[in-house]
Amino acid sequence: MTDQLARYETAQEIFGKLIALRTYWVFLESSKQSPNFAHIQQWENEQAAFMAEDAQLFLSDSAEIDRVISAYGPEAKASYAS
Repeated sequence: MTDQLARYETAQEIFGKLIALRTYWVFLESSKQSPNFAHIQQWENEQAAFMAEDAQLFLSDSAEIDRVISAYGPEAKASYAS
């Protein structure tokens, strides 16, 4: 159970990181003299999708936790290197 909880928390942290990244990108783009509103809309849509997925993530759903870590973990990890 401890390993499952750690993986669940990892998945939640991944969502948090990806949502924060989009927030930062929206801020940077919005600060430009001529912001690209299509990019802003895309990132806001991605934020909403991540929030919805996070809200539907359950500790008992090992397969979904594994999918989140596999699908989104690399992007979250790469963001720490940049």
